[in-house]
Amino acid sequence: MRSISRLYYTMSIIAAVASLPGQTPLSAQSAPTPATEVDGFGLTYAAPASWTLSGRQGRIHAWTNSTQTSALVVYGGHFSSLELALGDAQRALGVPREEDLRIITPLGPASFGAFRGVSGSVRVMGQSPVVAHVAAAQLNDSTVLGAVVVLDASTADSTLARTTQWVGEMLAGAQIATPRADSALANRLTGKWALNTAYTSSPTSGGYTNDESWTFSADGTFAYRKRFAVSVPGANITPEERDDAGRWYAVGGAIVLLSDEGRLTVDVQVDTTRLLLDGTTFTKQ
Repeated sequence: MRSISRLYYTMSIIAAVASLPGQTPLSAQSAPTPATEVDGFGLTYAAPASWTLSGRQGRIHAWTNSTQTSALVVYGGHFSSLELALGDAQRALGVPREEDLRIITPLGPASFGAFRGVSGSVRVMGQSPVVAHVAAAQLNDSTVLGAVVVLDASTADSTLARTTQWVGEMLAGAQIATPRADSALANRLTGKWALNTAYTSSPTSGGYTNDESWTFSADGTFAYRKRFAVSVPGANITPEERDDAGRWYAVGGAIVLLSDEGRLTVDVQVDTTRLLLDGTTFTKQ
């Protein structure tokens, strides 16, 4: 299974945080907001007082503080390991590979009340420098609640320490219940979705072909197939062939894939003829 979990909510506030002048340091919060539910996943959490839910798309929630100077992304999902869940944190932060990451606190084991997890902080040195704190808690054997806080690049150590504390308290206070199956999404997804592309270069007569498909069956099984071949005159290039299979279910506007590589939550957008998955559009067959 590919690491295909992707956040379709564009976290534009991250860039805005770094560009706002005269930012006020984030202060410790004394009382929580009312509990917010991650729809369908059976979990709730309480963000800091005075923070505003500025956007949500399914299992991904975006918050801003009262001075509009800091951003918080909270995400839930079903994962077999915290390592798989951290892919969402990386995408929520949106750090290009070429930017310089300077470790403040190495990502490592952490405890959030009764939950085990991971926590760490980095300084992103690039076009929009920021300080970010990342944490994720394993609420049960399949459910993870994660958080990414983005702060001004000039954030003081004491402010980061307070941020680390309230994020930990937020994760420790999360509540978990039985998830609800998303039967409407499951019905729309059931069937075969395919992508077939080909390209030929006129000057060289080289090119490529790509045949890729997902089949989601009503019995809860899935099959993935990819055949990618490149043709270069005078060169022998081994084609890429990939197959995967396992089980799937829909919950909270997302799908969860279970295969030999583990359990992974994947965000999708689907209508009667098209499926957007991992940034690629497939057509209903």
